Amino acid sequence: MTDVKVLKSLAEINEIATEWTELHTAANGSPFSHVGWQQAWLKVYLEPDVTPVVITVWNAGQLVAVAPFAIRRAPIGKFKRFRPAHLTMLAPDRTGFHDLLARPGFEDAFRAVFKAAANLEGVAYFDLTPMQDNPALGVFCDAARTAGAWVHSRDEITTSIADLSGDWDDYLARRGASMRKGIRRNQKKLAQDAFEFRVVETLDDDGLEDMFSISERSWKAIGGTDIGSDDTHRRFIEELFATFGPSGAMSCLVLYHEGVAVSSCLDLFATGTAYGLISDYDDSYAKMGVGRLVHEEASRLNQQRGITTYDFLRATHFTRSYGDRDTSYQRIRISTRPGLTRMLAQAERRLAALQRAYGLRRKKGTGRRFILGERPKD
Repeated sequence: MTDVKVLKSLAEINEIATEWTELHTAANGSPFSHVGWQQAWLKVYLEPDVTPVVITVWNAGQLVAVAPFAIRRAPIGKFKRFRPAHLTMLAPDRTGFHDLLARPGFEDAFRAVFKAAANLEGVAYFDLTPMQDNPALGVFCDAARTAGAWVHSRDEITTSIADLSGDWDDYLARRGASMRKGIRRNQKKLAQDAFEFRVVETLDDDGLEDMFSISERSWKAIGGTDIGSDDTHRRFIEELFATFGPSGAMSCLVLYHEGVAVSSCLDLFATGTAYGLISDYDDSYAKMGVGRLVHEEASRLNQQRGITTYDFLRATHFTRSYGDRDTSYQRIRISTRPGLTRMLAQAERRLAALQRAYGLRRKKGTGRRFILGERPKD
């Protein structure tokens, strides 16, 4: 017999932590769908106006599906004055992506998940991003369409993926000649100069504080997006280490030069995949290539751990030089019934498409008005 339960507090989530962890393993989930990630986010970032809505499906007493949602009020695109209730993922940011968890063979349980979500009081609009495309998400969206909902999906984030399934020589062989030369030159630099690596895997390791100090000296600190100078971000990372560190599912590689911490790479691990959560380097050491040094060493160590895939969680010129392919994560928007919310969501989608097609851009100092840019050539 199938039973649907909706959890709305950290205490309720804590009660099913063991069952959630077992489901996560069975479903080959990412670190971002692990109960420990949700618990850490709730402890550190939960705001008073956000309501957790974790929809769980049970079959004969066994947890077979979990969807960690939340209800928030937010504008739709550029329509700032109207702030309807949204159904979003519980931990919407500081995350690589979201994946819905279903026990193999129970993906259809997400029809019940959609029904429960659609019946939430006062919520008629879902904005789920960035989502990994998996069978559970497919069933969820199909259930929405079957119920007559408006469903729109698009690629939201692109990330670079490195294949580490072979040996290190196989990996190097897929890099360009100049890239291979640079990596080998970096290996010689590490051997000759006063560099030292340190792997941080526990919360009480002093190297964790070194990682925070690097972030405070990175380019991110200029924009206030570093993890070192914000106590809230620090607490979140510490909560993650307390959860994932003991099992070896999280580690940080710190590079030192003459005893000074100069760059770091923080990774999470699940089902043979490493996820590059945070990379930082001290700007004053940029000319020494310390960002590349720590990144290359992290890739090599991950391969030695038996990791077969390295998801850098971003696609830049830098990460693509180390990756073998790109993958995309989706933004899923669903309106369960007609009304102003659906009209604005559809209008925002069309406006965004028009901007892309005709090169519309906002004219500085003109508020909401737009001017036409040069139309892209065919």
